[in-house]
Amino acid sequence: KKLTENLERLISQYNERAGDIASLDKAVPNGQNVPELLINLEAIASESGLIFEGVNFRPKDLKAKGIKTLVAEIKVKGSYPNFLNYLTALEKSLRIFDVVGASFAGVGPGQIGARTDNLEFNLILNTYHY
Repeated sequence: KKLTENLERLISQYNERAGDIASLDKAVPNGQNVPELLINLEAIASESGLIFEGVNFRPKDLKAKGIKTLVAEIKVKGSYPNFLNYLTALEKSLRIFDVVGASFAGVGPGQIGARTDNLEFNLILNTYHY
């Protein structure tokens, strides 16, 4: 009887936290879920006014157990303000992204009349899963 009461209490606690568990599952999903991640990264780029050029995924080997890291090397084209919008959208995303590197190309030193709306941005980010 006591075990049944404990089990019912645990089920009740789990049900009370179902929303929190669902949010955590979106922030740190079970598995890499690369297709969904690719769709999200491309959609965020499009919504930010950028052209999504591609992405390379590679796992990052960690010594710690549990949470695993997936590195995404992203290439997008567009203007600098749109790139800032992209970074802001990634920051607000439900899935956790840590930007670990960024670079851009498209305007050389002393270049006059360069198109600043067609810059190439390379972004390296970490995302996590279990």
